[in-house]
Amino acid sequence: MVLRVEPMVEADLDDFIAISEKAFVVGIASRFYETEPDAESRASNVARYQKYLKTDPTMRLMKVVDDETGQIIAGAKWNVYATERTEEELKEATTLEIPPNGNKRTWTDFVGWLNDSRVRFMGVSPHVSM
Repeated sequence: MVLRVEPMVEADLDDFIAISEKAFVVGIASRFYETEPDAESRASNVARYQKYLKTDPTMRLMKVVDDETGQIIAGAKWNVYATERTEEELKEATTLEIPPNGNKRTWTDFVGWLNDSRVRFMGVSPHVSM
């Protein structure tokens, strides 16, 4: 099996979200969502990533493709902040977005803590984050 790592494009988002949903329904990750993923939550997540692709120049979406099948088997989202940002840009980047079927408390506690840590330790300086 040969695997390729490539940039993701808008046409890949449905597959990426489907893979993400499978990853977040088991183990501790399952605490992030109140309900099993459904068509509404998938559409919402696809729309959110479509918006990111069009408006966030720092975002990098990557996919791993099985060369034999052409199927996406994994994906990752990174934000690359190559230059210092303004306080306003930092605030926008660390604003908590809870998916429609998200567990508000888990997102607030965990992702909120991650965002607070990013602000505290990285601030406006150049860095890469997930």
